[in-house]
Amino acid sequence: MTRALTSAAADALRPGATRYEVPDGKVDGLKLIVQPTGKKTWSMRYSVAGESRRFTVGPYPSIGVAEARKLAMAARVKVAANVDPTKEKREARTAAKAAAIEEKKATEDLVETVVRRYMVEYCCKLDTAGRPEVKSHAEVDRILHKEFVAHWKGRRLSEITRDDIEARLEEIVERGARVAANRALAHFGGMVRWAVKRRILSSDITAGIEKPTKEAARERVLDDDELVAVWRAAEGLPAPYGSIARLLLLLGARRQEVSAMEWRELDLATKVWNLPSERSKNKRGIVIPLPDAAVAILQKQIRIEGSSYVFGVACPPHAWGMNLARLQNATALEKHWHLHDLRRSFASGLARLGTPPHVIEAALNHRSGIVSGIAAIYNRHHYLDERRGALDAWARHLEWLLAGKPAVNVVSLQAARG
Repeated sequence: MTRALTSAAADALRPGATRYEVPDGKVDGLKLIVQPTGKKTWSMRYSVAGESRRFTVGPYPSIGVAEARKLAMAARVKVAANVDPTKEKREARTAAKAAAIEEKKATEDLVETVVRRYMVEYCCKLDTAGRPEVKSHAEVDRILHKEFVAHWKGRRLSEITRDDIEARLEEIVERGARVAANRALAHFGGMVRWAVKRRILSSDITAGIEKPTKEAARERVLDDDELVAVWRAAEGLPAPYGSIARLLLLLGARRQEVSAMEWRELDLATKVWNLPSERSKNKRGIVIPLPDAAVAILQKQIRIEGSSYVFGVACPPHAWGMNLARLQNATALEKHWHLHDLRRSFASGLARLGTPPHVIEAALNHRSGIVSGIAAIYNRHHYLDERRGALDAWARHLEWLLAGKPAVNVVSLQAARG
């Protein structure tokens, strides 16, 4: 008669050159299988419709002797009731996997989950230069959370309809944020299209939705008195926003380009700023000449240990919103204005000083048909001397205005240099 297995006996079993089985003398068909690797598994033989089958009870010692017998006996009861325990176990495992997949699907396309993945996997993903793929990622994250996650948290993105989106945009418009509604749609649409590419969504649910507000192209150009008001009001802003605002006036550069300026980009000895392509809006690097007034502002900035940024940090958009409001209130101009209007005013000012259009385009780092083919290789230094002359003339013009002197006569810069 086969002796009943004990824990001590099971522990003492050693692997052989081949697989072998040790029967338990207490439960019919129950065996402990020992593999050459030393792995031990409980198994039970049984018959269904005259066909011999094997039921895997589980691993030893995770399942001890007493527990293995209990499970084997329960399986015997099922066999007696014409239930195949192996088939039942397989079906239960399949059902569990299906349930897990459904549970994952139910959470992976929650609005808040998709927003988080979109930010981590795309917006904040570092490019080859080690910078976030989307420069304004903090602002994108703020808008998506404020306008959508806060209202749809817990809802599946696949259940959001076009009507839901249009209703949400209408609510934004009704609170008076008409342009913000356009931005919300743009950022939400960007996320949705990313989700389609990742097969989180099957289609673009924002397709065909029109902007809630029609935006007319801005044409605001500040006059000389207004430029003086902005320059003087900038002094009252907390650091470093006042310095940045004045550089925007002097250089006509974009806010995000100046705000995230790094020391390695500057050569104050030769008075140039090397704006790299990865930080330029149009992905085209450029060497920007610095007038003396700009150099003076940059020389006053304090280097912060551990930071590569000229202004300590890359000033986020939401902080600019608050400080722009301060600047607008301090200038008390009759007509409303935005920071980008300074760039337009810079271009208009260069034109008034007689700067040729192609030099203005180059100063703004605009893409145009003027430069093409092999000439594009020289874009970084394109019209550098002409641009330096134009920016120096513009800086002198501002200095005259601040000194209360009449505006510089509009003459050709080329003639003035001659």
